[in-house]
Amino acid sequence: MGRIRLLDDALVDQIAAGEVVERPASVVKELVENALDAEAGAITVEMVEGGRERIRVVDDGVGMDREDALMCVRRHATSKLRRFEDLGTLRTMGFRGEALASIASVSRFRLLTRQREAVAATEVRVEGGAAPVVRDAGAPPGTTVEVDELFFNVPARRKFLRARQTESHHIAETVLKAALAHPQIRFALTSNGRRIREYLPALGRLARAQAVFDDQKLVPIEASQDDVGVVAALGPPERARSGARHLYLFVNDRPVIDRALARAIAFSYGDRLAKGKYPAGVLFLSLPPGEVDVNAHPQKTEIRFARASRVLDAVTRLLTRELGTRRWAGGIEGTAAESSVRPAAKPAGPASSGGPAPSLRRDGFWSERLAAGPGTRTSTGAGGKKGGVDPTPPAAPSDPWGLGSALAGPTAPEATPEGPAGEDSPRDGAPRDGAVREKGPRYGASAAGSAGGEAARADAPIGDSAGPAARSGGASSESVPRGSAPPAEAPRPLGTPAPERAPEPAGPRLLACLDGDLWLGNDGAGLLVVDGTRLARALTLAAWPDEAALPSRRLLFPARVDLDAEDAARVESERDVLEALGLEVTAVGPTTFAIHTVPRAHPQVGGEPPAEAVLRAALGALAADADAPARRAAIAAALVPRARSEDAAALFPAAPAHPEAHRRTGYDELRAGFDEA
Repeated sequence: MGRIRLLDDALVDQIAAGEVVERPASVVKELVENALDAEAGAITVEMVEGGRERIRVVDDGVGMDREDALMCVRRHATSKLRRFEDLGTLRTMGFRGEALASIASVSRFRLLTRQREAVAATEVRVEGGAAPVVRDAGAPPGTTVEVDELFFNVPARRKFLRARQTESHHIAETVLKAALAHPQIRFALTSNGRRIREYLPALGRLARAQAVFDDQKLVPIEASQDDVGVVAALGPPERARSGARHLYLFVNDRPVIDRALARAIAFSYGDRLAKGKYPAGVLFLSLPPGEVDVNAHPQKTEIRFARASRVLDAVTRLLTRELGTRRWAGGIEGTAAESSVRPAAKPAGPASSGGPAPSLRRDGFWSERLAAGPGTRTSTGAGGKKGGVDPTPPAAPSDPWGLGSALAGPTAPEATPEGPAGEDSPRDGAPRDGAVREKGPRYGASAAGSAGGEAARADAPIGDSAGPAARSGGASSESVPRGSAPPAEAPRPLGTPAPERAPEPAGPRLLACLDGDLWLGNDGAGLLVVDGTRLARALTLAAWPDEAALPSRRLLFPARVDLDAEDAARVESERDVLEALGLEVTAVGPTTFAIHTVPRAHPQVGGEPPAEAVLRAALGALAADADAPARRAAIAAALVPRARSEDAAALFPAAPAHPEAHRRTGYDELRAGFDEA
């Protein structure tokens, strides 16, 4: 006798159920999709103990007659397909004909359905894949499906179900996705007899999305390119979160999970979105049915595009245009289809240019500001030659941050229109009066005195110690007008030692704060460009002990935060871990918590700690099964969202010890860069 045998139908259904029915939320998804295909106007989902004990879905759709009610619980029985070619033109949510048979094989299943014109309803009961039992019953028009004791006959599957709060959260997310895609339908969700969510009919998908994300202002987007249509409602970049858990994607109204599409959305925000962050919101992608393969996975949450790069390129360009994003000055940037890494390696110019990418600064931008001293600018002199002097004062300060002296090096002389610092240019750093000083009368001396001074200076031997009055034709210091610069010091005779300069303060010196957390300084060896936010986070991480619990600070007033069901369950189950991370959290409601303590940042980092953001960052790291260093890094990033300019003076001296937070530029390298620009 052979060893290979055919499996009986009940065992086949139980095996197939492992692909279709993963958890209670999978059951809800299949039943809600059937209700949508039945043209329902109102759908109610009821669950008991997170769906482990009971799931009940009620709709007011078209219903079924007795024959269809018996047929629908058989495997591969469907009203939505007749031939293989129909897969390319599908517009219904379901089509495989496996869901009800798989659900009935691993639960105590009851179906009650009635068409509007029928006198009686039909009831079908199936227990653990056994033969169906059918009878007449009374019921309103529509269909009601009850699934009791899911996986009662497959204990190995039942024990892998998660906690009640976790399973409830997944069911709530399934109902939410259906409500977002179908705003004209009323959805209601109850848990253990208590209504927890209700979505009333809305005017459109954008209105439904704004009602769901009522805590932030979404940007509505409607655009199309060729046969790719995009309707989106996306949150602001400052409310972005790690991971795409709060970004809902739909393709032809079908909820999908597609990392490449999520990356394209994040890419469209440009540099306004930090790496690894995704906005909250909704995106609906409309494509011809033949361009999408929805039969890639039994749960229909994973799809394949016939031309994926074309779709991603269209999405990136449409969102970039509508969001007003420009990653680089001077033209259109690259797209997510060209690079899945969000921060582009280099700006891409227009396709027709073929030349180098446009410069972020116009030619001569830095040379105009650093080559000449304050109050001067070069122009085209007589005869068309450059190097003449324009006496018109500039409209704005030419060196607003005082970087000219720092970039010139520790001992570099100041440049003037007359050449290097010498007898005809002051070396004491006195401010000029805005007009260009030419050779001739100086410090109020007359023209005649100036001429005599020139002759005297020409005849004076080397080492002559005549003062400025003698060199300027006898003008004394009393002749210097008020507000003018004092006279230059006499030249030092040969052999006389140079006077000692006051020693420069040791350590890096802060020169300027740009845009809050970008700090510029000088430590004598070059220019330091410091990312203040990275420096503050690095100092915070370094201040925390390696193994012990994080130091915490108690809030004067506890911060209240509302979490979803999954995060609420994680707070309860990971309370000890959160306390080790410096977070003391207590429940004040089913999903509302009070935060009493938060981790302590570096002592020199000021500002109020964002308690809610820190807790969400910790929960996100726990959800991703991150290791201890990754958890601490996530908490530090939330604890210091952005460095403050008020803390720059205290934190800047520590920058050289943290190479991840600064860049050093030598003077020669910097000047070469200015020349190239």
